[in-house]
Amino acid sequence: MYAPVSVQRCDPARSPHGTALPSRLRLLAIAALALVLGLNDALAQRINNPAGTTLVLPPPDLFTGLDSGSASGGAIFNSGTLRLNPIVTFTGNKASSNNGGAIFNAFAAELIANSSNFDGNTAGKNGGAIENSAGSMTITNSTFTGNIAKTNVERFILLPGS
Repeated sequence: MYAPVSVQRCDPARSPHGTALPSRLRLLAIAALALVLGLNDALAQRINNPAGTTLVLPPPDLFTGLDSGSASGGAIFNSGTLRLNPIVTFTGNKASSNNGGAIFNAFAAELIANSSNFDGNTAGKNGGAIENSAGSMTITNSTFTGNIAKTNVERFILLPGS
């Protein structure tokens, strides 16, 4: 299913030749390393997936304790395509004064989740786990427990065959 990935310990602030990387490239290298190793909470940064991009999160990955503050999407703000492969877990994330405790799925964005877990996420407004703002979502075999939306309750629309 996935090609093997070889990860070597490295300093993301330096190139393989030992020279310092420019600051923008250094931030990109750190973000890429975080995605590969699942270290997003160690870096205490939420992910912003912009329009026109596809982000695939490999299993297992854990997003825990991230807080977007006044922005939507405690762990992830999705404007592109976001695919959560099995065993991706979101627990204890917050959008303290906005929407989508774990994920905010923006207008025209696409979210595909399979066998993911959403537990104890909190939104100051709507969508304790996920707030979908006119995007498309396909969620299968996933669990939602103890998520809190402070303005409105969790909203789910079940369609035939879902």
